[in-house]
Amino acid sequence: MKQIIGRWQLSGILTAQTGDAFTVYAGTDRSATNGKDRAVLSGDLNGGDACLGAAPCRTGFNPAAFAPPLAAASTPADAYAAYPFTYGNAGKGGVRGPGMFNWDIGIAKDFPLREALTLQFRGEFFNGFNHVNYGDPVSTVSSGGFGSIRSAADPRIGQLALKLRF
Repeated sequence: MKQIIGRWQLSGILTAQTGDAFTVYAGTDRSATNGKDRAVLSGDLNGGDACLGAAPCRTGFNPAAFAPPLAAASTPADAYAAYPFTYGNAGKGGVRGPGMFNWDIGIAKDFPLREALTLQFRGEFFNGFNHVNYGDPVSTVSSGGFGSIRSAADPRIGQLALKLRF
């Protein structure tokens, strides 16, 4: 009984991170510089429904708080002619994505067979508590699903192993 129940080894890695900073882009090149124009922040980042009831989806921020860096016009050509070289005011890295919490767990036990022969049983579980870690929201104003989170990191993954040491 002591051989089976005793001397288990437990190991783990706990990772807790705040969300990473990312930039909200307009998706159009109104400044005629590099094609990575930032959006115009014009409202509150909290609230809103970027998912519009679609599943699986989660809202990352209020998509109505951002607009392209250009006033409305009848056609894109008119808008560009009326407001050339306009820039957005959204700061670089001005929005934070969701945080991450992950716990990788390992258990192991050595079973001595002979003097120089040992069998090790090992189990490893990545994201052991199966906590959902969401990806960053869609961050381009002109993209479909702007402001919605449609990805997540891997769920719990487990592996078992036997190792013969001699």
